[in-house]
Amino acid sequence: QWGQLHTLLTHCARHVPFYGRSWQEAGIRPDRIRDPDDFRRLPILGRRTYQEQSADFRAAALPLRARPQLQGV
Repeated sequence: QWGQLHTLLTHCARHVPFYGRSWQEAGIRPDRIRDPDDFRRLPILGRRTYQEQSADFRAAALPLRARPQLQGV
C-alpha cells in the first residue's frame, strides 16, 4: 500500500498545481513519505481552500493506468 500511496503522491506533486506548490512551500517531498509519521506531516486540506483554488486541483496529466482504454479505434 505504501508503494501505491507513493505513486499517487508523486503524481500529485508533479501534475496537480496546488499540491506541487503547497508541498514545496512546506518542504515536503513525496519520496520522503515512508511511514505514517511522515504521512501525518502532509498539510490538511480545508473546504475553503478547495473552493477558492479549485482550478489548481486539476491534474495536468493522468497516470497511464487511469487513462481510459479505447478499443476498436
